[in-house]
Amino acid sequence: MRLTIARACSSGAEQGAHNLKVAGSNPARPTLVDQSSDERPSCGIRNTHLPEEVTIEAADLARRIADTASQEQATDILVLDIQHLSTITDYFVIASVDNVRQLRATAEAIDQDLKEHERIRASRREGNPDSGWVVLDYPGVLIHLMTVEQREFYRLESLWADAHRLLVIQ
Repeated sequence: MRLTIARACSSGAEQGAHNLKVAGSNPARPTLVDQSSDERPSCGIRNTHLPEEVTIEAADLARRIADTASQEQATDILVLDIQHLSTITDYFVIASVDNVRQLRATAEAIDQDLKEHERIRASRREGNPDSGWVVLDYPGVLIHLMTVEQREFYRLESLWADAHRLLVIQ
């Protein structure tokens, strides 16, 4: 699956209005539209720092997320291709962390990296670091960050045993 992120301003009257749209995601899910005012560069001549269109494959996005989690010292990182098994998403990234503080830091690092480099924000964030499990929902990629204890208890890899393993980082 290819994700296309495009800037859109429909008229000169909307100078300063900006939407990020992610196209090509699973038709069962809505298109992500980010209209937050703090992230809106102006349209037109003044905006030279954001390309007109950025394209990234969902598999590449999942790999980038796994790399960011690895840089934050997450362990047992697994990227599963579940396109043929579910309509929820195309890829799962599952990673273990040692403690609540590392869980919070890893989730924030992923959010920040994708916001800065890919201009993508999570459409949903579920869970609380204090619970030991946080889920970040990006277009085409669902991220499960879990403490080792939570991961051993829920064993998501076993539930999705038929999925193709795209990447494994020990």
